[in-house]
Amino acid sequence: MSICCKKERIAWIDIAKAIAIFFIVLGHQLPSDPLCGYLYSFHVPLFFFLSGLTFNTAKEPKNFFREKAKRILIPYFIFSSISIGFYIITNYFFKKSGLSLTQCLLGMILGTRSTGLMLWNNPLWFLPCLFVLLSVAYIINRFVFRGKNKIKYIRSLELKKNRKEEHAFLAVIILYCFRFYPSAPFGIIQAVNASPYFIIGRLAKQLIYKNGKAKAAIPIWAKVIASLILILGGAFLSSLNTRTDFAMNDFGKLWIYIPTAVAGIFGWCLLAGTLRSAGLAYIGRHTMPILLMHKFPIQLYGFLPISTENTVVSILLSFCTVALCLAAAWIYDRIISIFTNDKG
Repeated sequence: MSICCKKERIAWIDIAKAIAIFFIVLGHQLPSDPLCGYLYSFHVPLFFFLSGLTFNTAKEPKNFFREKAKRILIPYFIFSSISIGFYIITNYFFKKSGLSLTQCLLGMILGTRSTGLMLWNNPLWFLPCLFVLLSVAYIINRFVFRGKNKIKYIRSLELKKNRKEEHAFLAVIILYCFRFYPSAPFGIIQAVNASPYFIIGRLAKQLIYKNGKAKAAIPIWAKVIASLILILGGAFLSSLNTRTDFAMNDFGKLWIYIPTAVAGIFGWCLLAGTLRSAGLAYIGRHTMPILLMHKFPIQLYGFLPISTENTVVSILLSFCTVALCLAAAWIYDRIISIFTNDKG
């Protein structure tokens, strides 16, 4: 199984994904300073927005869920197991207190960072959450919403027309009740919180593209000006909020967080649309191995005789982390290709 993506995608989306994953890595490396606070205000929503932008329901249910399990769940459980082994061994040799093996395995099954049981590799919370979000979005699009803005019910449920409001109200109540259980398994709450940004991505796709082609070309100068306004505006708004953390359902002042996230999303996406970089596009096509592995180099930096509390040092180490993860993924794929005779 290759952990590098070979699927062709739109260049600016790949670049936007490269920017997003670098900000994820940098956010985990930086000390708690204003720059870190700004990154946390939008980098996770940016990923969910891009997921909505590239979401496709054309595949049959069996093929869709098989693909998502292969590309999301299998890497999650494999690297969770590796991370747990690394965590237990290092704690044993360095005589550190921490989670027991049972707690680690429970954390892997629950797949929610807010349980406090994913200390072995906290960033992996994103994968179960993404799987839940994509699965629910697929089910809704395939079986509930069919055609243009028409609602059709799942036949097996045989819902009556006059009970539509009752079931919709019940669904809202259930989702709202989940908010009182922030440690719900597989990132259910985080998926609910991510859904607005995912939906914005879906709407943006309809506005930007028609039949796979852009409806209109925006001048580069207009993109640059708009992106700078949105990025600087988002940075200002984030300074008015407290430190936020999407994985922990901590948004500070929600009325500030939402516009900050939206400004960050569109600001950096517009900027990505002005860039032409094969290197960034390559990183954007390989965000999965970076997400899976970047925690390991960051942990190893703690043994180096350097101060990771310095912002400049943290930025440089983040570049090193991305490079190391890509190199490890490349080596892994070459080894797999030898045993599978896959020259692609």
